[in-house]
Amino acid sequence: MRLLYDMDGTIAHFDREYDRHLEERYAHLTGIPRSADQISFNLWEGRSEEEQRAIQEIMDHEGFYRKLEPMDGAIDAVKEAAALGHEVHFVSTPWASNPTCAQDKYDWIAEHFGDDWRSKLILTYDKTVVSGDILFDDKDPISRRERADWVQVFYTQPYNKNAAGYRINSWDRDEWVSIIELIAEEKRVTAARNEELAWLGSAPW
Repeated sequence: MRLLYDMDGTIAHFDREYDRHLEERYAHLTGIPRSADQISFNLWEGRSEEEQRAIQEIMDHEGFYRKLEPMDGAIDAVKEAAALGHEVHFVSTPWASNPTCAQDKYDWIAEHFGDDWRSKLILTYDKTVVSGDILFDDKDPISRRERADWVQVFYTQPYNKNAAGYRINSWDRDEWVSIIELIAEEKRVTAARNEELAWLGSAPW
């Protein structure tokens, strides 16, 4: 299986670093929801101009993405998936106006997985063009998801908890192993059915 892992909000705690900046720099802007109360993936939705400027400044802060804490169990889960023979890649969208974001992400991978894993990071503004079997990602919705060849598995966050589809709530081994096995089996059944239909379609009768 070719497994794709989003970074922010999936294997890395975007929420904790974001909330830290809010508390330290913008505590007076009490109308900005903290991560636990964020009901939309779009941080700017419903915010005033002053609040939007504050959010933009946080997102543009140099080194922001380098400092994200790993999700509990995420590093071990990805490493074990690779050890089990799965092809593993990270797929992330860099924040264009942050001058260090792209480098932050490469450095984050190197710190938590090792320098050799840098080559497994794919930075793109359109994840649907990256081929894979499963994409673990918190985002809802992903634009043009219907054209992707991967199946999305949500990593549960407050803003996606009502989204339909596969999901995991943590990186506990039982969760991620079970969902991979489930999707792999469904893919095998579908492939076998398609092969049978193709054979029937080409039969001489």
